[in-house]
Amino acid sequence: MAGRVEVRIEGRPYLTSEDWSRAQAAPESELPPIDMEKFEKSVLKRMGFSPASEAREKYAFAVARYRMQGQGQILGERLREAIADSGFDLRELIWDGKQWIAIPGGSAIRPVVVSKDLAERMAGWGTKTDYEEASSLFQGKWASQAAKDESQGAVA
Repeated sequence: MAGRVEVRIEGRPYLTSEDWSRAQAAPESELPPIDMEKFEKSVLKRMGFSPASEAREKYAFAVARYRMQGQGQILGERLREAIADSGFDLRELIWDGKQWIAIPGGSAIRPVVVSKDLAERMAGWGTKTDYEEASSLFQGKWASQAAKDESQGAVA
């Protein structure tokens, strides 16, 4: 297995109540700056939000992105462990705003979608059942794709 699994948060991270609470409790000096020219034209202003509200929302999403980056690293390492005996490797995990997508290393095998539920369990306690579920998910998808690619290569 080569290096660490690369984790990318490409879509909007999902907020937890803890992320929101941290943003609400953050001192104003820690909040990101707001482009007042953009804010004056924004929907938020027309809805009655203050610049401080927008800054706290941005802060909450930054906290969520940081949290998800860490969870992605843990998830990647645990998914790698779950598929260690399969002959496949995990190169990258991408959060697309709705779900985690696992990208294999090496061959042209297609990505696998990891449900948010399984991802949260694997990044949390990761029980034996979770590892088995992850292993079967990956092996089923990647093994069938590898066999298909192999048969197409034999025909060509």
